[in-house]
Amino acid sequence: MNIDIVSHGFDLTESIRFHVEHRLQRHLSRHWGTVGRVRVTLGDENGPRGGVDKYCRVAVEPRDGRTLRVQKFSANLYAAVSRSVEALSR
Repeated sequence: MNIDIVSHGFDLTESIRFHVEHRLQRHLSRHWGTVGRVRVTLGDENGPRGGVDKYCRVAVEPRDGRTLRVQKFSANLYAAVSRSVEALSR
């Protein structure tokens, strides 16, 4: 499985990269064999103005050709990541 993580509006730190990879491994581990690619896009829409504007978009491409997409917003980027991956695992 290939995991791509990109960020818009801020630098991608090792801490957030680790959080994303850890959450994906924890929640999607039973599907590793069927998943070809995972693309995670992280962003901050309002920049320094704050608010519930941090987002995490996750697109999973299983080997059968379908694409599953989830997007969640939060005031905290780590929470947005957690909520997105949890929703995807359901």
